[in-house]
Amino acid sequence: MLERLPTKLEGVVLLGPTVHGDERGFMVETYRRDLWAEHGVEVEFVQHNHSRSSKGTLRGLHFQTEPGQAKLVRCPRGRIFDVAVDLRRGSPTYGEWDDPGVGVEWPVDEPLLSERDKTAPTLAEVGETLPF
Repeated sequence: MLERLPTKLEGVVLLGPTVHGDERGFMVETYRRDLWAEHGVEVEFVQHNHSRSSKGTLRGLHFQTEPGQAKLVRCPRGRIFDVAVDLRRGSPTYGEWDDPGVGVEWPVDEPLLSERDKTAPTLAEVGETLPF
Protein backbone atom coordinates (compact mmCIF):
# COMPACT_ATOMS: atom_id res chain seq x y z
CA MET A 1 0.00 0.00 0.00
CA LEU A 2 1.28 3.45 -0.91
CA GLU A 3 -0.03 6.90 -0.17
CA ARG A 4 0.49 9.55 -2.84
CA LEU A 5 1.24 12.82 -1.08
CA PRO A 6 0.63 16.25 -2.63
CA THR A 7 3.45 18.16 -4.33
CA LYS A 8 3.57 21.64 -5.82
CA LEU A 9 5.19 20.70 -9.14
CA GLU A 10 3.48 18.74 -11.89
CA GLY A 11 5.40 15.55 -12.58
CA VAL A 12 6.94 15.26 -9.11
CA VAL A 13 5.49 12.30 -7.25
CA LEU A 14 5.87 11.81 -3.49
CA LEU A 15 4.90 8.36 -2.24
CA GLY A 16 4.62 7.40 1.41
CA PRO A 17 5.10 3.66 1.92
CA THR A 18 3.32 1.49 4.43
CA VAL A 19 5.62 0.25 7.18
CA HIS A 20 4.79 -3.13 8.71
CA GLY A 21 6.28 -3.47 12.17
CA ASP A 22 6.20 -5.67 15.22
CA GLU A 23 8.48 -6.57 18.13
CA ARG A 24 11.08 -7.98 15.69
CA GLY A 25 11.51 -4.76 13.73
CA PHE A 26 9.89 -3.62 10.50
CA MET A 27 9.54 -4.31 6.79
CA VAL A 28 8.77 -1.80 4.08
CA GLU A 29 8.41 -2.37 0.37
CA THR A 30 10.56 0.39 -1.16
CA TYR A 31 9.72 -0.25 -4.82
CA ARG A 32 7.18 -2.28 -6.75
CA ARG A 33 6.72 -1.41 -10.42
CA ASP A 34 3.00 -2.24 -10.73
CA LEU A 35 2.00 -0.40 -7.56
CA TRP A 36 4.10 2.66 -8.43
CA ALA A 37 2.56 2.69 -11.94
CA GLU A 38 -0.89 2.89 -10.33
CA HIS A 39 0.31 6.17 -8.75
CA GLY A 40 1.65 7.60 -12.00
CA VAL A 41 5.29 6.53 -11.73
CA GLU A 42 5.90 4.52 -14.89
CA VAL A 43 9.67 4.41 -15.18
CA GLU A 44 12.23 1.66 -15.33
CA PHE A 45 15.05 2.31 -12.91
CA VAL A 46 18.29 1.20 -14.54
CA GLN A 47 20.67 2.55 -11.91
CA HIS A 48 20.49 2.94 -8.14
CA ASN A 49 22.99 4.98 -6.15
CA HIS A 50 23.26 5.16 -2.38
CA SER A 51 24.99 7.95 -0.49
CA ARG A 52 25.44 8.79 3.15
CA SER A 53 25.70 12.41 4.18
CA SER A 54 27.03 14.13 7.27
CA LYS A 55 24.69 16.48 9.09
CA GLY A 56 24.45 19.81 7.25
CA THR A 57 25.37 18.44 3.82
CA LEU A 58 23.72 20.09 0.84
CA ARG A 59 23.95 18.06 -2.35
CA GLY A 60 23.42 20.21 -5.40
CA LEU A 61 20.55 19.85 -7.80
CA HIS A 62 21.77 18.09 -10.90
CA PHE A 63 19.80 17.50 -14.07
CA GLN A 64 19.99 15.65 -17.35
CA THR A 65 18.50 16.87 -20.60
CA GLU A 66 18.72 14.12 -23.24
CA PRO A 67 17.73 11.57 -22.24
CA GLY A 68 16.00 12.70 -19.09
CA GLN A 69 16.43 10.76 -15.89
CA ALA A 70 13.97 9.89 -13.15
CA LYS A 71 15.28 10.31 -9.61
CA LEU A 72 14.42 8.02 -6.72
CA VAL A 73 15.23 9.57 -3.34
CA ARG A 74 14.96 7.62 -0.09
CA CYS A 75 15.88 8.48 3.47
CA PRO A 76 16.30 5.34 5.58
CA ARG A 77 17.37 7.25 8.71
CA GLY A 78 17.37 10.87 9.80
CA ARG A 79 15.77 13.66 7.80
CA ILE A 80 16.01 14.91 4.25
CA PHE A 81 15.07 18.27 2.76
CA ASP A 82 14.55 17.43 -0.90
CA VAL A 83 14.06 20.17 -3.48
CA ALA A 84 12.85 19.76 -7.05
CA VAL A 85 13.14 22.62 -9.53
CA ASP A 86 10.89 22.97 -12.57
CA LEU A 87 13.13 23.60 -15.60
CA ARG A 88 10.32 23.53 -18.20
CA ARG A 89 10.26 27.13 -19.50
CA GLY A 90 6.58 27.06 -20.44
CA SER A 91 5.46 25.71 -17.08
CA PRO A 92 3.65 27.95 -14.56
CA THR A 93 6.08 26.74 -11.87
CA TYR A 94 9.29 27.34 -13.92
CA GLY A 95 12.24 28.27 -11.72
CA GLU A 96 10.82 27.07 -8.40
CA TRP A 97 13.28 26.39 -6.05
CA ASP A 98 17.13 25.97 -5.79
CA ASP A 99 18.55 29.20 -7.13
CA PRO A 100 19.65 32.53 -5.61
CA GLY A 101 17.06 34.20 -7.81
CA VAL A 102 14.35 31.96 -6.38
CA GLY A 103 15.41 32.00 -2.72
CA VAL A 104 15.07 28.57 -1.13
CA GLU A 105 15.10 28.83 2.65
CA TRP A 106 17.55 26.03 3.39
CA PRO A 107 17.28 24.46 6.85
CA VAL A 108 21.05 24.83 7.45
CA ASP A 109 23.07 28.04 7.86
CA GLU A 110 26.49 26.82 6.70
CA PRO A 111 26.03 23.81 4.42
CA LEU A 112 28.78 21.35 3.51
CA LEU A 113 29.18 21.56 -0.28
CA SER A 114 31.26 19.74 -2.87
CA GLU A 115 33.54 21.82 -5.10
CA ARG A 116 31.22 21.04 -8.04
CA ASP A 117 28.20 22.38 -6.18
CA LYS A 118 30.07 25.49 -5.02
CA THR A 119 30.69 26.47 -8.65
CA ALA A 120 27.43 25.26 -10.20
CA PRO A 121 25.75 27.74 -12.58
CA THR A 122 22.51 29.45 -11.59
CA LEU A 123 19.25 28.98 -13.44
CA ALA A 124 19.72 32.41 -15.05
CA GLU A 125 23.06 31.21 -16.45
CA VAL A 126 21.72 28.01 -18.03
CA GLY A 127 18.01 28.73 -18.51
CA GLU A 128 18.08 29.76 -22.16
CA THR A 129 20.23 26.77 -23.14
CA LEU A 130 17.77 24.18 -21.83
CA PRO A 131 16.05 22.16 -24.59
CA PHE A 132 12.65 22.17 -22.90
